[in-house]
Amino acid sequence: MRMSLKSQLNRLFQRRQKFSRAGGFTLIELLVVVFIAGGILSGLLYLVVELLGVDQREASRTETQREMQLAMDYIATELREAVYVYNDCYLPQGSRSDPDGDPDNPDDDYCPGLINFLPDDLASAENIPVVAFWKQQPLPTVLKQRCDSATPPADIPCRTASSYALVVYSINTDPDGPWDGKARITRYALTQFQSDGDPTPGYAPPEEGVNVRFDRWPVGIAGTDRRTGTPQDTSAVLVDFLDDDTGAAFSADDQTADLARCPTGYTMTPSEEVLNSIDAPDIRSFYACVDQGQGNTNRDVILYIRGNAQGRPGIAGEASFLPTLETRVLSRGVLGRTPQF
Repeated sequence: MRMSLKSQLNRLFQRRQKFSRAGGFTLIELLVVVFIAGGILSGLLYLVVELLGVDQREASRTETQREMQLAMDYIATELREAVYVYNDCYLPQGSRSDPDGDPDNPDDDYCPGLINFLPDDLASAENIPVVAFWKQQPLPTVLKQRCDSATPPADIPCRTASSYALVVYSINTDPDGPWDGKARITRYALTQFQSDGDPTPGYAPPEEGVNVRFDRWPVGIAGTDRRTGTPQDTSAVLVDFLDDDTGAAFSADDQTADLARCPTGYTMTPSEEVLNSIDAPDIRSFYACVDQGQGNTNRDVILYIRGNAQGRPGIAGEASFLPTLETRVLSRGVLGRTPQF
């Protein structure tokens, strides 16, 4: 008997439904697949974000360490040109003894205290002088032109074409400035002449007649201040992202992350006396060990600088101080040395 058209359509429909049920997916199966795929994608995205974060942090740390190295190289280059470097005895306020009026007397150890004659902003808790020295500075071009005239000025050292300049490197921790780091290194230079040739206020030549006494500056043999005017704070930032933590900040189980010390025969600058005199914290992320200068050997200086990348991209909120950099600089100055025959 032939099947009716309706029966044939019903059978064909039933077969299609059976095939669909056998080859399709249930809602639960689809949900499981979605959850598994989401977990895999989330894990991959997490790894990508972490890798990008690690790369950003390492880039910030590397850039900070590179800048610290450049700053150290810059300071070391200037120290090699120094004719006199102050040790811890000459930076603090006050003096060790009164002037006796005899500059040739070896017992004359008078020191007026260099920090007393710096701009006020350079001797405060937010500006800590670390290393100070004198170097020779070429005369400005306008003064060299005057020296080439038929009648050279008598008040300009035309014969040497240079004068002495006082250079001071300090730690600055002012939080209100435009800088992102915890602290920074600043450079202050007191030159005899400004770029336009005018005398610099607050400057006094370290020599008095035939005597050159950097340890007395700016006090003369008679015990009077020989400066004219008051020096202005013309310091500029050399490098940012210097660490500002003290050794006590890292103390844990009698261990410290940084133990500042100097070899035998060296004195540390700034000393505790300097830090106490300006009520500054004991920051040792930038300090120097200065040779006491005994004997006839050239005086050398050991510099230490430690950076901190906190404030850079990827480092926000993390104490990411870096390894301390160290370098030794041998001064070429001959002042204070006794010739050997």
